[in-house]
Amino acid sequence: MPPVTATANNIEIIREYQNKQGQVITQAKQGDEITVVLRARSLTGKAIANTAIINVLPGGFEILRERLDTYRNGNNRY
Repeated sequence: MPPVTATANNIEIIREYQNKQGQVITQAKQGDEITVVLRARSLTGKAIANTAIINVLPGGFEILRERLDTYRNGNNRY
């Protein structure tokens, strides 16, 4: 199953869910840790400024703060 893609105002946003190994997944069971990857790009080739991306998570999802801290410290693969 390909990632979910949305396009509006010349901005493309791609969302995919990944398991701990970084593989794209289409389903998970309760208790599995998954990563939500969002990618945004301009379809015009120009820089994107003053834009907010809101990603509403399905009910039952819980954000793990330590993952956010790892990302902010530059220890990520994205």
